[in-house]
Amino acid sequence: MRYTKLIVFFMLSYYIIFCFDAIFPVGLTEKAAGILLLTVGLYGLDSLFGFVKTEKREETSGRFSGCDILRTFAVLFVPLVHFFGLSNFYGENLSYALFIPLCIRWLSVTAVPLFMIITGFLKCNKTVGLKHYSAILPVLATHIFVSSIRILSDKYCRGIEITNEYIADKLLFFDYGWYVQLYIGMLLIMPFVNSAYHGLTDKRHKEMLVLTLVFLTDAGPLTKLVVPSTWLILYVFAYYCFGMYVREYRIKINPVFTVAMLVFITALTAAATTEHANGGVLDWDFIGYSANSGYSCFPVFVIATLMTILLMDIKLPSALAFPFRSLGKISLEMYLFSQMFDVILYPSLAAEGWAFADFWHNCIFVLSVIYTGALLFSSVKFIIFGIVKMPFGCLKMFIENRRK
Repeated sequence: MRYTKLIVFFMLSYYIIFCFDAIFPVGLTEKAAGILLLTVGLYGLDSLFGFVKTEKREETSGRFSGCDILRTFAVLFVPLVHFFGLSNFYGENLSYALFIPLCIRWLSVTAVPLFMIITGFLKCNKTVGLKHYSAILPVLATHIFVSSIRILSDKYCRGIEITNEYIADKLLFFDYGWYVQLYIGMLLIMPFVNSAYHGLTDKRHKEMLVLTLVFLTDAGPLTKLVVPSTWLILYVFAYYCFGMYVREYRIKINPVFTVAMLVFITALTAAATTEHANGGVLDWDFIGYSANSGYSCFPVFVIATLMTILLMDIKLPSALAFPFRSLGKISLEMYLFSQMFDVILYPSLAAEGWAFADFWHNCIFVLSVIYTGALLFSSVKFIIFGIVKMPFGCLKMFIENRRK
């Protein structure tokens, strides 16, 4: 792992110096020297004290509490990242008065990456077969159910005229949820990605696979020098393959140090973003390409990685794990229904003359309404689907007993 660690430390050093240069501009020679010294320093400290370690993970059965905790954060981050997009935050001129909102914004952008990492962790052993591809059916059923509710909501709550074309856009072309399209595509290609990953027998080669994907999609300013934007969509597999790696190897870093790094990277990124804006609005292309809302930029990958390392191996007793497990089972529904409340609530408040400052001062109220509504509708959907599946479950048990 030594040379892969060196690559990681170089990429991290490059990003840190890049951000410091935005805050305290220096010449090219000073930047190069800073990157070199920081890379050597981090590598030397790790060689002496070993603060980053990996060990082979033992396969265990049962549900992973850490996955449910991470998924809960991802579910909570979805309405939060939408909050910034729908409250005119991106129309505000950045200053340090917006430093806390900007930090929260950078944290919340990890929602989709966390879902991708969890998917890689849980789906890493899926192979080509009917059992795997049948997992698409409940996703489609959820999409159709939620979209039907949202079409009714659009008609009766938003006054939109519903036509056949409108229904087709929502049901057939996934106009309500791009993530559903993305996830179905991932399900289709997953077995082949898994085969490629497991075909690498050397641990270092698996690390190089992840780092190559990160470089092609998430290495921020470094990537933009050498990689065209057409490679951008591979960010999905950077996170997915990292999830597979974490399933096979436990990354061990001191929790206090991990939290400190989370705070440092988030704060540094917010400060650099503010300084780069120079009194203007947020520049989406400052750190990475703007085409995918910032999912493929280096700080988002680092923050999502640190959160995974911090939370993935937490083990909770059944009683404490229950709320995380329950929310994890309706995460897709929460995502889809939260958008339904987004498009009702934000335009209504904006029509009352709310600017970003008003949304920010009332963010707890706004987000609570969206979380509560999404949770209520998602729970009802879960109950309805559970009732519908009961006869099929009984039929399956009957057939299995007859075969015995």
